[in-house]
Amino acid sequence: MTNGEFLMEEYRFFTQSFWKNEELGERRVTFFITLTTAVLAAVVALTEIGSTAISVKQVATGALAALFAFGVVTYFRIRQRNAVTDEYKTIVAYLREKLRQNDEHLEEYALPFAPSTHWLLRGGLVQMVAVINGVILAVLFALHLPNGVPVPTLSRFNIPSWCVFIGVFVASYLGAVWPTRVRGRRASQTFRAGVTALIINERGQTLALERSDIPGSWQLPQGGMKIGEEPLTAVYRETWEETGINKKDLIPLTDESLLLTYELPLRNRSAKTGRGQVLRAYAFRFQGADKTIDLTKGGEFVRWKWMDLPKLVDCVVEFRKPVYQQLNSCFGCLAKNHK
Repeated sequence: MTNGEFLMEEYRFFTQSFWKNEELGERRVTFFITLTTAVLAAVVALTEIGSTAISVKQVATGALAALFAFGVVTYFRIRQRNAVTDEYKTIVAYLREKLRQNDEHLEEYALPFAPSTHWLLRGGLVQMVAVINGVILAVLFALHLPNGVPVPTLSRFNIPSWCVFIGVFVASYLGAVWPTRVRGRRASQTFRAGVTALIINERGQTLALERSDIPGSWQLPQGGMKIGEEPLTAVYRETWEETGINKKDLIPLTDESLLLTYELPLRNRSAKTGRGQVLRAYAFRFQGADKTIDLTKGGEFVRWKWMDLPKLVDCVVEFRKPVYQQLNSCFGCLAKNHK
């Protein structure tokens, strides 16, 4: 199987998974709409029977409360379905780009579509379920206002009932369509700018740090650059924040930095990290004392030790291995020269 055929099979699999997930969400919402219609029809039918207003109100309240509870469950299940859909979209877009890059004739190919920016006019299953829940909740509130109507008949709603109804309806709609970038933490498609430091001692070993969130995973000091910050300034700052090593104890070994780029797995992406990182790597000779190394300032790491650079490559988390192999190829000779 060629690379192109493998990518195409992956593309077909995730595309089919995407549509199956979409169909499942459609079925859930369709069932909820059908159930809502049946409950509201039953409530209206009760009002046509000669029952007392109090008994109708009690039955209507119980039915609407149960329907609202089911609607809330449906709402969160559809939101989860949307999260899975977004992951599938990201994967499909990534595979599509790889397929495009795999064929030199498609280098300039691009679809002439742009995402809509009119978030108030968005409409989807989450928005639909949220609005239906808003209507149900508004009717429940209106039924129990001090001067509210005894039965859920729109023609008999008074002004306070209508105010509650409209207020809850609008709040439900706005809450559902508010952009994810404001409401949540959608992963950005950009790469975060950062720096990393290769710190070598007099024995030619590299300073390695063990991550607190991934036991057994070691790496170099690294971090993101602040807006307007120069890379060299950032690497001194990040090194001090994560290890306690001062600038005066670091002697640059090269005039130029090494540019490294890697992508994060989908599960590790966030609004802060983006799709991955672009790092400026600097090499330094450490002339301080080991006792000055202090990991308590940052809290990201639990242990440190001096390690041969090839050994560090083996101990780094899997998605960073390619850039550490590149680092070893370019800066490995610096460590050997200081043994």
